[in-house]
Amino acid sequence: MMAMDALQAIMSRRSVRSYTGSPFPRQQLRQIVSAGMQAPSAHGSSTWRFLTITDRAAMRGIIPYSPWWGLLDKAGALIVVCTDPKGYTNISHEFQVDGCAAAMENMLLAAHALELGGVWLWVCPGESNYNQVKSYFHIPDGVELVGMLAVGEPGKLPEQTERFDAEKWFEESWGNTAHTV
Repeated sequence: MMAMDALQAIMSRRSVRSYTGSPFPRQQLRQIVSAGMQAPSAHGSSTWRFLTITDRAAMRGIIPYSPWWGLLDKAGALIVVCTDPKGYTNISHEFQVDGCAAAMENMLLAAHALELGGVWLWVCPGESNYNQVKSYFHIPDGVELVGMLAVGEPGKLPEQTERFDAEKWFEESWGNTAHTV
């Protein structure tokens, strides 16, 4: 298999919400997590922590916590992304979350480059499922759950769409959309 180039991966990646149920090699999961660890983080702090789940029963256990998580029934893996601020008092909470978000996008792109599908599953503090997921996976107090990724062999692939919107691109000053290219 020949890996796609970075721009091709970025432009063609879509959220995959349908999986075949087939497992994929642990080495690919390691590559995906490794790609997450290549993401930028404030002051190189790398406060992220990744919990990978490949046990289908464990993934199914959180399906009742969200009406959108039924896809975990056939995903090959779940990657739970957290930030552990312990020892990083000089790194703001926002920067820690930003680093985790960058890691998650890297992992989604890596999965896509490996011809796997992936989707970001949102989990936010204040939502009822936040504490349920933390408790279910025994995530310690002081460690913040930032989000999760479902990854696996794609079932149905979403349609490729062009998302560029010139009205959302301003040049030189806010509101100026006079683009020449």
